[in-house]
Amino acid sequence: MRGLVISSFVLVAVALSAPAAPKAGDGLKKLPAEFRTALEKAEVLELLSVQPEKAEGKVDDAVGGFAVRKKAKLKAGDTREIALILLDEGLAEGTALAKCFTPRHAIRVAHDKKTYELLICFECSQVHLFEDGKPVGDPLPISKSPEDTYTRTIRNALK
Repeated sequence: MRGLVISSFVLVAVALSAPAAPKAGDGLKKLPAEFRTALEKAEVLELLSVQPEKAEGKVDDAVGGFAVRKKAKLKAGDTREIALILLDEGLAEGTALAKCFTPRHAIRVAHDKKTYELLICFECSQVHLFEDGKPVGDPLPISKSPEDTYTRTIRNALK
């Protein structure tokens, strides 16, 4: 019986000392307010695949100098909501930035006559922000958790 009491006490102590799991919305809180508003209110969210090397010369469509290869337009609904939930989780779980930056994904939304872009490198755990093509703030850490779903969503949109 005494062993059971001690085991129960240890289990409770471990549970209380464990870091709390990120709550929904914690990741998006790391974004500037205007980015959060744009992501939540924009009618269309574009999920983009970008070239991992900066473009040389002029290109038709780019994010932060990285040429757009493919895009999936996500209107209000399940797929768009999943993309935002995954972004939220990835930002909430992100802890450290690598020194490299070879992005392969981006998110673009237009809201209130402005364009907001998040250039994402899951390999390097970084998100760079752009408003109307201009860099905003410092890079944010992101986990790799959204990567596979983002890649599949872009591929499926092109079928």
